[in-house]
Amino acid sequence: LVAVAVAVGIAALGSRSGGRRLRMKIDDTAQQWFVALFACFVVMSFLVIVMAAPKGDLQDNFIQKVKFISSHAIFSLWIGYGIVFGLALVATLERHLRSSGTGRNPLAVGAALAVLVAAPLVPVHENYCNDGLIEEMSSASQDGHDFGWQFGNYQLRGAEAIAEELSGDEEPLPNPDYPPAMTTNAVFYGGTDPGRFVPTYMIFSADVRPDVFLITQNALADNTYMDTMRDMYGDQIWMPSPKDNADAFEKYVAGVRNGTYPDYGGITEAGGRVQVNGALAVMEINGILTEQIFRQNRDRHDFYVEESYAMRWMYPYEIPHGLIMKVRHDPGPVPRTVSDADMDFWDWYSRRLLATPKYRRDFTARKSFSKLRSAIAGLYSAHRRDALSERAYREAVRLYPASPESNMRLVQEILAPQGRFGEALRLLEALQAADPNNRRMPEMTAQIRRLDNAHELERTLGGKDLSELSAEEAVNLAEVRSMLGKSNDIRGPALAAFRSLASLSADDRYRLGALLGQAGAIEESATAFAAIPRDALLASGSGERIRTVASVLVAGGRRADAVQLLAHYLRETGRQDWQAWLLFSSFQLQQGKTRDAVVAMEQARQIAARDRERLAEPFLKAIEADPNLAKLFQSLLQPSQSPVRQTP
Repeated sequence: LVAVAVAVGIAALGSRSGGRRLRMKIDDTAQQWFVALFACFVVMSFLVIVMAAPKGDLQDNFIQKVKFISSHAIFSLWIGYGIVFGLALVATLERHLRSSGTGRNPLAVGAALAVLVAAPLVPVHENYCNDGLIEEMSSASQDGHDFGWQFGNYQLRGAEAIAEELSGDEEPLPNPDYPPAMTTNAVFYGGTDPGRFVPTYMIFSADVRPDVFLITQNALADNTYMDTMRDMYGDQIWMPSPKDNADAFEKYVAGVRNGTYPDYGGITEAGGRVQVNGALAVMEINGILTEQIFRQNRDRHDFYVEESYAMRWMYPYEIPHGLIMKVRHDPGPVPRTVSDADMDFWDWYSRRLLATPKYRRDFTARKSFSKLRSAIAGLYSAHRRDALSERAYREAVRLYPASPESNMRLVQEILAPQGRFGEALRLLEALQAADPNNRRMPEMTAQIRRLDNAHELERTLGGKDLSELSAEEAVNLAEVRSMLGKSNDIRGPALAAFRSLASLSADDRYRLGALLGQAGAIEESATAFAAIPRDALLASGSGERIRTVASVLVAGGRRADAVQLLAHYLRETGRQDWQAWLLFSSFQLQQGKTRDAVVAMEQARQIAARDRERLAEPFLKAIEADPNLAKLFQSLLQPSQSPVRQTP
């Protein structure tokens, strides 16, 4: 752009001489080519931006930037054309001035040529000198960057590979036998992109440990990938059949419905077919398949894993193994000898990486090695080895300070549960400064601030005798203890506040009712909810609040109050609340009012049918959770059943 601007400026200064206009000719073919280039650039830049919807944070930029390689390629062509056109303009101008008798201006021409020739040096300068760009996007130069080789070679061959590459003046491995190499014919689960692609290159191209069976744990739910794996490995190790894949899918869907597996909102029904969408939901299916492969092959093969998403079933079996983890034959704690070797190794290796200037200029390496250490920290956390987990997480943060995973897991798994909110806030603030466009940071920071304030309030109020507290202070004390996870300490202040129920506002009565229910004082909880004026409940505009109150009223022996509340809500403001209609149907069934229950059930079904894609699965799960509702729903599906459309 600078080159073109300079050339155009020179052309403009000399565009008129001797009454003649300076012109450059571009034929029709060239014009068509440049129009096509411009159209391609628009499509592959602005349109891709709209389709990809980049979030702007560091991690998303790293993922998204490969999508814009094509538009950058066109842009690089434009830079080249700009330089060529600039040179052409300078040459044309010089000829024009010479032919018009004006004379040459060597200084101006030389300056223009210097600028045009130097223009390509601008990105070179940025690559070596723009620290902010390097921090966010990495240096483009990879000369001497062997981190990818280390990543794969050290995983597959362990200490032997490391010892081969250490120079004479480097600090040796703290334990010359750790990490050991993978055993012969091992099965290796690759998780992250580097964890899949680098070992693939090492095993199949570089001929490093070709005996290892490499399986991508992230793609086992994909039929095309599984067909490839069966063709490659099916005659050497057990691999899931298409039926096994289908069974894993059904097992996950059934597990979500009965509560065995977490519901990540990825199950939808379209055209009569159940679909699973979303990375977390698909990873649960992958987890089922990885466990099947492990159990079928563990008597003949050792297993190793480079983790992307944590798989819950693996944690009891895993132990650290250098850069990755080994999946043992049987579950058990992490032996002290293994954890000591792991800590010594990563202390040495992280110092070695951080002492290498090229590592600090390599975004991919920093991100990848930090992820490896963070995965092992998560293993220690799962085994409740908090001191080791914190140390490993902090090493992961040092390896890449802007890692959201390492920072946030350190906060969520270690600092917050231990009440170290000040440290957590400082960590999050540093992360926010490094990655200001990360949208998760403000929400998490606000959550930690709330917990910090709750901790301070708990220390202030908890130091007083309950008799000294006002009813509102007792509610606040019970609430902050709930926020801090001190469930066993809620009952005392909640019951103290209950004795002064009449002095509380409607909102405080709701808070107290919820806390009493959490503490197991159901009758007192129902009494607190019943003391809330109906108009105040309806004015809250919260269907969830009204459904909660109604359920607790029934549990506390106040069924008539619950039915009246729900009926009033459904008549006035809750007509589109299918959950309230189902709850009302359940209450009516309990009272033997089958006809009214059918009416409410039909209303709920109609509402769910209007947004079938979003509500079908939650609606069916709510039905299945109540055997009486399930039986009633089945009766509605009978052809002889004529739905009745009325309101309570």
